[in-house]
Order: sequence, then structure tokens, then C-alpha cells
Amino acid sequence: MKNFITHIRAGRYSLLIALIIVSLGSGLGTIQSANAQNAGEQRQIRSYVPPDQLVSFLPSTPFNIFVDHVNPIFQRITGKEVIDADNRQFPIGIAVSGMHFLDALEIVLQYNSLTYRETDRYFMIEVAPEQNLILDADQAASTAGGGVRAGDTVAKADLDTRQIEINAVLFELNHSKARNTG
Repeated sequence: MKNFITHIRAGRYSLLIALIIVSLGSGLGTIQSANAQNAGEQRQIRSYVPPDQLVSFLPSTPFNIFVDHVNPIFQRITGKEVIDADNRQFPIGIAVSGMHFLDALEIVLQYNSLTYRETDRYFMIEVAPEQNLILDADQAASTAGGGVRAGDTVAKADLDTRQIEINAVLFELNHSKARNTG
């Protein structure tokens, strides 16, 4: 009987120690996650979104109506107003169903090649800057006016220069062969 009581007490102590370890571990995890959020401007992951912050729209919803409906939510939650100076009236073109209001705004803007600029009082809707990506060498040569051949001298770049020259050597390395060869 004495061994049984000792066994129960030992079980209680080990349970107490386990609870202390778990609570300390979760506290450290909270501190680390708080530090990770302060480390930079990271997108906040929402595990719970209140129902009053969820929005749904049909693709045929005019853009100005979309802005009118999300504006009160933005004002209530962020204290800022969404401003569309051009008063766009085209359909948003994408279905939004049960989505957080900020995510919905970002997706609708991205779908319509728009973006927003956040100020201290407003979210200003603007046309997204055009991305001039050069996809292949032929396109690059035609864009640069024939390109630059090896051995040609090129004028120094200054603040008014719009073209740049990039010299690069690209190669593929087989790590296994390199390791075996030394």
C-alpha cells in the first residue's frame, strides 16, 4: 500500500512538472512569434476573422459599388478611407466569397491591374506600374537597339542613362562530380 501511495505522489509531481514545461514552452513560442512579427513588415496571418470583416461580391459588381461597400469596413477597422479618384465603374471581374476585406481589395486590384498606396488617412487606388520584363535574348536585342557586341566600348552610365549592360557568366555545376574530383 505504501508503494502505491508513493507511486501516485510521483505521478502527481511528474504531471505538475510536465504542465510547467508545457506552459513555459508555449510562453516562449509566443515571445518568438511576437519577435518574428516585429522583425519586418510581414503579412499578418489571420487564424480567426470576425464575420463583420468578411465580404462577398459577384464578378459583375461595378468597381465603384465594390469600393462603396468595403469603405465602411475600412473606416471602422483601420480608420482610413478607400479613395478611387478616377471613379472606375467597370465590373470587378472576379468572384469574392467570404474573404477578409483587405484581401478582397488586394485581389480585386491585382486582377484589374491596379494597386493602392497607403497614406496616414487613405488607401489611394492607382494604376499598377507596368512591368517591362524582357523574356528572351531576341527581345532584349531588339529593345536595346541591337544590343552591345563584345569588344565595343560603351559610354559611362549617368543619371540620365536608360540602358544598362550586364556581363555575366552562367554555368551549371554538378555537385557530385565536383565533390568527387576534389
